[in-house]
Amino acid sequence: MTRGQTSLVVVYICGMVMCFARAGTFVDLGFWAAAVLMYALGLACLAGVFFELSLDPPDDRPADLTPPGALRTRYRTFRTVRAARRRMCLCDRYWTSIGTEHDTWCPHAKRTR
Repeated sequence: MTRGQTSLVVVYICGMVMCFARAGTFVDLGFWAAAVLMYALGLACLAGVFFELSLDPPDDRPADLTPPGALRTRYRTFRTVRAARRRMCLCDRYWTSIGTEHDTWCPHAKRTR
């Protein structure tokens, strides 16, 4: 439910309760015509509540959740991340030097022969 629908339901329920309470007062006082009108207005408010609750929620999402090319985009992203992981190294010096140097035992270290 949207905020507008929620606020309308609250207004309808408050109006319905007030109409039924006032109709009961009119019945006690003997004003039958006013009581019937208040009951009718309370039923109209109840119908408004049911109407607002029966509305479908607005569909902000597109009908197709995967936009065109989404599979290719995800695969391309996966390949990029996989290549970046392969370039990364697990040696301590690599991480402490912000990726500029490697330990001597590291397979990624440049070796001179």
